[in-house]
Amino acid sequence: MTKLAAFSHRFFLVYISMQICIATSYNVVDFGAIPDGKTDSTSAFLKAWTAACNSDDEPTMLIPSGTFLVNSISFNGPCKNQMKLQISGTIVAPNSYKCFLSHQAWIKFHGVPRLLVVGGTIDAKGSNYWSCKTGGKTNCPYGAKSFTLQSCDD
Repeated sequence: MTKLAAFSHRFFLVYISMQICIATSYNVVDFGAIPDGKTDSTSAFLKAWTAACNSDDEPTMLIPSGTFLVNSISFNGPCKNQMKLQISGTIVAPNSYKCFLSHQAWIKFHGVPRLLVVGGTIDAKGSNYWSCKTGGKTNCPYGAKSFTLQSCDD
């Protein structure tokens, strides 16, 4: 019986730990993101960020497996607590680099101290832009930065 009791206690602690982690995760899919690589998930990403940024806990914004199309986006702080961005899937830019002509960055974090970005893939579709540049075309845009951290200390 002692082994069963010890197992029960460990199981309970693991279960509670998992619930705490789940309670502080903000999954972009729960905010409307579609992991098909075609549907614009920018609005869902911003909604998840806003909820996580305003959390009283130490939140994790979760991008699960799948491919998420995101247009130019700015994640702004400061947030109530340290932010963690857990990317388990792929964040992908639109095929056309022209959508960045009026923006300085594709993905920008501004004023988010102690930001932690973990895992995944961020695909800015730079090959489309560079094929324009190296193809001898003269009407190629200057280009945008793919991933920018601005005023993000530590």
